[in-house]
Amino acid sequence: MAEMFSDDVLEVTNDWCYNKFNSLVKAVDAVIFRTKDGVLQALTITRKRHPHVDLPAWPGGLLDAGETPAEAIMREAKEEVGLTEDVILCEYDLGVNDESTKFIWDVRGADGVEIHAKAFLVNDEWVPVAADDAVAYEWVTVDSLVETGMAFLHMQWLVRALRQMDYDFNQALRRYQLDILRQVNYIDRVNVKRIADGKKAIPIPRSLQEDN
Repeated sequence: MAEMFSDDVLEVTNDWCYNKFNSLVKAVDAVIFRTKDGVLQALTITRKRHPHVDLPAWPGGLLDAGETPAEAIMREAKEEVGLTEDVILCEYDLGVNDESTKFIWDVRGADGVEIHAKAFLVNDEWVPVAADDAVAYEWVTVDSLVETGMAFLHMQWLVRALRQMDYDFNQALRRYQLDILRQVNYIDRVNVKRIADGKKAIPIPRSLQEDN
């Protein structure tokens, strides 16, 4: 039966994913910016496996037991890219992901995700330090992110950050809407495999079904 499904579906519908993502996932993202030669740039990682292989994503990870979201964001940012308080010029609380995206943010689980994020504007001379697993990060322009889209629904954070920082966010908002459509279509394909495996389908909010 596996031959019926594409690699991007098979990699997110297996026993590891079913066990790891069998309840509400709580996670955090760190959205890090700098201004270099007058151009706003964002620090991203390129994903090396599904979901969303080869698309840019923000540094982040799962919330540890007993942590607040703010504590987890700083811990993840420090562990993954070496961010410290002394290089931060400004920070912006981006809140939690929209309720309408709770179930469609990550196609590996049917119980949804709760993700908190903060944006940081850092000293342009700061040099990130990759984590021990040697994951490479790079600075990219906002225009580049708008052109490619982002993994999961990470574009939501870019829209919120640009709005708070008084930058034009309209192009990012249009890209975010396209990323939602991509995600809904992806889930439609994933749900066929989940149902075949005897797992519950990922619910898609009716409003998103109607919009797309």
